[in-house]
Amino acid sequence: MNGSIRVIMVIDGKEIHRNSHMQRRLLCRYSLSKTNPLCAIVKREVHGKIEEDVAEETSTSSLRFLNQDLDWKLFVHKAKLKTYKALQDNQKQKKARLETLGPELAAAHFIVGRGGAVKLLDRNRWIKRDHTGAYTLPRWMMDNMFVEGIDASYSDLLYEGLENLEGLQKVKFLNLSNCKYIDDFCLSKLQMLADTLEVLDVSGCERVTEHGIACIHHLPNLRVLNIADTPNVKQKEILTLYLEELLPQCIIRGVDHVSINQGDTDSLKHEEMSRLLDTNKFIEDLVRNENITVEDLYKEFIEKDHTQSLDSGRISNDFDCKLSHSEVDKMKITS
Repeated sequence: MNGSIRVIMVIDGKEIHRNSHMQRRLLCRYSLSKTNPLCAIVKREVHGKIEEDVAEETSTSSLRFLNQDLDWKLFVHKAKLKTYKALQDNQKQKKARLETLGPELAAAHFIVGRGGAVKLLDRNRWIKRDHTGAYTLPRWMMDNMFVEGIDASYSDLLYEGLENLEGLQKVKFLNLSNCKYIDDFCLSKLQMLADTLEVLDVSGCERVTEHGIACIHHLPNLRVLNIADTPNVKQKEILTLYLEELLPQCIIRGVDHVSINQGDTDSLKHEEMSRLLDTNKFIEDLVRNENITVEDLYKEFIEKDHTQSLDSGRISNDFDCKLSHSEVDKMKITS
């Protein structure tokens, strides 16, 4: 009978018909199902960028890949890659914006426009978007307007986005806490702020390792560094000793200081330092964008003049924080 369909094979309960192209393809697929596909999704990281590639090992791997069972993980990886590349293009420095606003205001618009906050020099409030997404920043270049503080915490800031911070002349505070894309390469790029940066917060950045933290010694004016909740940073205590040797004026948070053959006095200094830093929520205040200047926060726990004796009621040389007379007497008795 013309047009009849004959069954030529039954595979796993499925009938393979003679006149069906799709069914013949199923037969070819069955012949290759006993072998594992040689195509593999390779994930690698280069300069903070996530790239995916399909590696073909033999001439038949493409055929096997096309005939394997549908795997939604491939589509998920491709979607993530597409989103990441779009984010890269969005954060690249725009020449037109730089020429119109200048480096200071261009950086301010870039940070605030992506959910962050900035503090301008000689201004007592942080500028950020409201619930409607609007914010108040000049739309044209203005002289004598400088960015003093940047809060980019919990943002999607990338390595490419840091290019927008080039040319800033007065930045003292930079908060990069809990940024999922900040890594070692991003920290190495912060050398462009070496002349002015005094406070750096990279707490909660899971991509940061000890190699990136070691690059921070290129910031000679750094006075406060927060590396809490960075699980991929190994041997924090040894790394802290290394940084304290190169940056003696820098206070490092997020590390349990261990005294190594330095005597009980140095151990007490570390304990007192940790206690004073815990009572001064300067980074937490800045994260909440309270109306407080960076200088006011410095005055709470940092002295501008370096003293030389504990008898004056201060810890000298290694630490620049004020102590009461009762606390100094307690340290004398203990030591």
